[in-house]
Amino acid sequence: MFSLSSTPPNNSYYSGRVTWYNRAVTVDGTLHAAGCRRVYATAWAGTTPLDTRSSSTHCNNDSEQTINLVADVPGGSDHVYVSLTDANGKVLDSGYYYRP
Repeated sequence: MFSLSSTPPNNSYYSGRVTWYNRAVTVDGTLHAAGCRRVYATAWAGTTPLDTRSSSTHCNNDSEQTINLVADVPGGSDHVYVSLTDANGKVLDSGYYYRP
């Protein structure tokens, strides 16, 4: 489980879970957008980025967001980087989440 959030006055958040597969990773959760927000995720194998994708921009709503990442290397991804951004791409919160 993970949770990213912005500070007041725009209390946006993206919280959910990361699911690991052999050569793929899924990041899914609820995006609460106060203002306009977007979620990015990058799958990594060690220090090598494998795939980066994002949601579309959402403004003043709640939505379920699923980001499917390709990790087409032996063993797949060992961690992902997830970030919550504003409409201009400024990172409001982020975190690294490691494969158990």
